[in-house]
Amino acid sequence: MEKKILATVGEKEITNLDVENALKSLDPYQAMHFQTEEGKKQLLEDLVNQELFYMQAKEDQLHNDEDFKAEMKKIEENMLKQYAINKVLSNVTLTEEEKKAFMQAYKDKLKPKKERKKTLLTDIKRGYEEITDECFKFMDRSTRTTGYYNGNGDLVKERPMEAQEMQKTVFEDIESTGTEG
Repeated sequence: MEKKILATVGEKEITNLDVENALKSLDPYQAMHFQTEEGKKQLLEDLVNQELFYMQAKEDQLHNDEDFKAEMKKIEENMLKQYAINKVLSNVTLTEEEKKAFMQAYKDKLKPKKERKKTLLTDIKRGYEEITDECFKFMDRSTRTTGYYNGNGDLVKERPMEAQEMQKTVFEDIESTGTEG
């Protein structure tokens, strides 16, 4: 692609290559909006505005601001860390056997989790949850809730009452009428 100067801001020349690079830096969904001539003009206008902000910041000597220096120090540290990691990793090579061994170890690590997932999905489909502690169920008809309490009397789970739980049993009817023997 031939380089063409599209705008000049101060001493900075903004070219069609700058616009294309800006376009490439966007995620595909955003880039889609700037593919047209109108979109590229908008992108060029944005690059011009960014350059104007940069020139104003230099003129105001914002690069000497303590907050800016602190931010730049953090950025430099992070960039240097990443650079060092990439430099070390670029020298690392794995054999096919090492790759296969790693993948097998990873699959072995996932196996119990996959089995647990399968069990949980089966339980969810059946509509129940296994409770391993001693558990007590109390139904409060006034609030229409069912509560499950552990052996210490702590509420473990609460849910709205189901239709069949709202129906009184024979024993509850006897207690409420006072006709018990």
